[in-house]
Amino acid sequence: MEELQALNSCEVFNQIRCEFNSYHNKVKKLNSFNFFSGNESQIKELVRRVNNVLLEHELVNEKMEGEVMKIMPGTNLNQLRGTLMYIILNSVHIKSEEHAIWARWNPQCVHLLNQWPAPLSQLVTVTLALDCGMSGQFLEFLACGSPWLTSQYLDCLNENLLHVITDHFEALPLICGALESVAKSICYHQTNVNLMPNALRLLQRHLLGTEERLSLIRSSLQRHRYLGEAMRQLLDVTLGVVASIDVDITLPDYFAVYALRLAPLKLKEEQEQAQAEEQQQEQKKQLKQQLINLTSKLMDTVQRLLPMISVNTYMYWQDFPSGRLILHLQAHIGNQCQQLLQLLTQHEELQKHSLVKQLGNFAEGAQTFEQRLEMLTLGELLSFLDGELGELNEEQLLQGLNQLFKRPIAFGSDECVESMAKHVRLLNINHAHVILDHLLEVKKLRQLEMEQDQAEKGQQVLAIKQEQMEEQEEEVQMEQDQEHDYYETYDELLTSVLLPIYKNLSNAAEKLQLLEKRQKLYDLRFNLEDSDAERIFFFNNLNYNKENFPMIQFLDLCFVKPLETWLSLAQLAMVHVKFANLYTQIGIKCAPNFRPTLNYTMQHLMQDERLLKQCPTPASQDFLLHLYVLNIQLNVGNNLTDLQLVQNNYLSALAAGLAKFTDTLDYMALGRLLQTLLQLEIIEQRHISSSWRRFKLQRQRVRKMGRGQSKLKLAKKSALLIRKLGWWRSSNWTLTSQLIRSMDALRGNLGSFEASRIQVLDLIVKYHVQNYPRFASSSANESIDELLQTLKHKDLWKDNQLALLLDSEKSLQPKDCALLLAQSSSLEAIKLLSDAIRQKIDRAVMNELARAVDLVSGDISSPSASPSAATSYPMNALKAYGFLFKCYMKAFNDVLIKPAKSSDYPCLIEHLLQTPKLLMKDNLFLAVNNLKTLLNTTEEHVGEEKIRQLVNFNLSKKANN
Repeated sequence: MEELQALNSCEVFNQIRCEFNSYHNKVKKLNSFNFFSGNESQIKELVRRVNNVLLEHELVNEKMEGEVMKIMPGTNLNQLRGTLMYIILNSVHIKSEEHAIWARWNPQCVHLLNQWPAPLSQLVTVTLALDCGMSGQFLEFLACGSPWLTSQYLDCLNENLLHVITDHFEALPLICGALESVAKSICYHQTNVNLMPNALRLLQRHLLGTEERLSLIRSSLQRHRYLGEAMRQLLDVTLGVVASIDVDITLPDYFAVYALRLAPLKLKEEQEQAQAEEQQQEQKKQLKQQLINLTSKLMDTVQRLLPMISVNTYMYWQDFPSGRLILHLQAHIGNQCQQLLQLLTQHEELQKHSLVKQLGNFAEGAQTFEQRLEMLTLGELLSFLDGELGELNEEQLLQGLNQLFKRPIAFGSDECVESMAKHVRLLNINHAHVILDHLLEVKKLRQLEMEQDQAEKGQQVLAIKQEQMEEQEEEVQMEQDQEHDYYETYDELLTSVLLPIYKNLSNAAEKLQLLEKRQKLYDLRFNLEDSDAERIFFFNNLNYNKENFPMIQFLDLCFVKPLETWLSLAQLAMVHVKFANLYTQIGIKCAPNFRPTLNYTMQHLMQDERLLKQCPTPASQDFLLHLYVLNIQLNVGNNLTDLQLVQNNYLSALAAGLAKFTDTLDYMALGRLLQTLLQLEIIEQRHISSSWRRFKLQRQRVRKMGRGQSKLKLAKKSALLIRKLGWWRSSNWTLTSQLIRSMDALRGNLGSFEASRIQVLDLIVKYHVQNYPRFASSSANESIDELLQTLKHKDLWKDNQLALLLDSEKSLQPKDCALLLAQSSSLEAIKLLSDAIRQKIDRAVMNELARAVDLVSGDISSPSASPSAATSYPMNALKAYGFLFKCYMKAFNDVLIKPAKSSDYPCLIEHLLQTPKLLMKDNLFLAVNNLKTLLNTTEEHVGEEKIRQLVNFNLSKKANN
């Protein structure tokens, strides 16, 4: 026994039973309605009573006068199905003598039988179904119900349709719905019971298919409309029937509600099984033939309508709705004809029908949904998206949005952007690409306009007066305002549409595609108040473990502010080695998005004194070196120009940092950058070696295996490119010119001496010595000359070279030499003092230096000061003299001690002891190593008194000899 909830006894059934019992007993017998005519008021009363019950249970909406009762949205349709079957089960039908027999085999509904005093006439049942909002369920019954019963109701509908529904337009959906139900019944039941004659009689009787019958509609406009509606609905049925041929139809869930058996269930299943085994193929052929026959009859009916369709009628169809969103009746019928012709090609028998050729003209007027969308104005399209033209499903809504995105004007319209934002959940990566492409196009157009404006201004030859200058200032202000307006125009589009689309993407590869395009819009700004706070929170909680790296969230931050986001990660990498590895790994993974940010990152890192002072000092942990290596790795496969460009960007960023810290005299930051600069050559040599090893290895593989030529060419190209890095760096004008300026700014005098300044100056001079010759040989002398003329210490240069480092046979003057030494680096001082020693003026030079120190201190009473007076000297001057004394000791050792014989040592000792300020503690300590060598002692700790004693001893010994 089947338990069907729709057929369970309920309050609706009980109330209808009470109403009908009351009506039967007090008004009119239920089985006395033999004809509709003469019983109109009584039937209306029954309709009213049933409607009241349905309204009470909120199954239907209350109708206005003249309207058809409609089902309430959200109604339990099974309840209505059960109600209709309850009425049908208690109605009259021809096989009443078999009532007890089939009731026996349908236990699912036996409890609903014989509940009324008498069975209800079928014409009343049909009227109740149509007037009480159950027409849809009635058509389901015609499709699913047993053919022996549904055939009776088809005939009853045929006899009484015009009594129930007088409007020919309202009758059309019922006629076509009945035809569609017959087609479904054939598929569902697959029996020889043929309902087609019943359905065709209904169609023939009630369709206004002749000029005479069509004249029943008095309005010519309405006649045009009726023909269109008849064509549309008949074509809909025909399409449905043709599509069901050769297709296995699945029974709907509600089928059992309407099914009634004339035999026991078990016997019926056995019969169906036996039939399936013996006659399955034959039954399928019969089923197919039935559907083909029905299609042919429908095509005949459509064909009979065609002579009545004039050109005037066809054109009027453009003004009538089709029941399909945004498609007028003419376009929809064209689409139906086109679709039907395509389906008929699969069935040879139907394709021979003469209607096929006639429908070709209609098919030419077919319009797709997309084509109709293209024809809508922008206002109509927005109304469509807002649902004002009809209810939309998601597919239609997406098609409308696609059309909106094809109209560039929409991106600058507040109303259009609002509509996009409203449905942003339906938008995908393709829509994001469209937005970015539009913004790129706008950017190109603006750049072109600016270039044209500049060209026009450049052609103006007349002198600009003061008034004109003021006008130009106003124009500049207007351009800035326009720039601001440009960003404001797309603010809402960016924040409410583009960004949500991007964040909704869950695929990192898709996000990277959009990021690569977004990078071209480097000036694109999202007006978000919390973006900086969100980025700070992200990096404050970031772990350096690559496996747990939140890539999706990181890419979301990159989309809003790519430069700042990559910089934030680089700032972590500057002070934490493990984050440096993470930065490299993520950067390579996101290379297309990562490359354009490198220049910005380098510019900021190399001008951030705080980070430069915090970052690790070993070269292996120098993140700035990692950036240089990363630049090479990402671009070594490109052409020569690209590789040179990225190196130039790196060196320009370094030069900018040197310029900033030279201005502020931040020696620590300068030293940090210069240490990185001096390591670049080591990095380049390492890459040159590894690239040639890879090339040789690949060449061996090619010789051995005979393949891989493309890889060999690439390896050779990479090796040749990397070899050029050192030359490009040495000849880089931006870097070299800044080093010269920094060198000039770091030169001082005795009174302004700082050890940290000299250390930085030494690093610059060291790099200069290693790389300047290549620069000088590759650069124009005019550029160097112009630069040198701007220097404060331009007298230190000769023939575009550092004069102090040149070999010169010209005699030095002690006073001039002393002045030069006060401005020298360590290397220059040693070179200058070595030359002084060779020219035997070193003692005079040192005396000049000592005198200069005394002048700074204000004490010029003696060329050398006593140790007790040393503390009164200005510290800077004393430190300066100590620095130069150290250089003198180095030069003294290199020039005099190393090549000398032991017999010359006493003279050298005497020479050394005559050096001014030797007996000062710091200076004496600097002279220890030289004195130890000259005194032939290996003692590690030699004090001042000991040195005096040894010196006096050796001098007296020599005098005795």
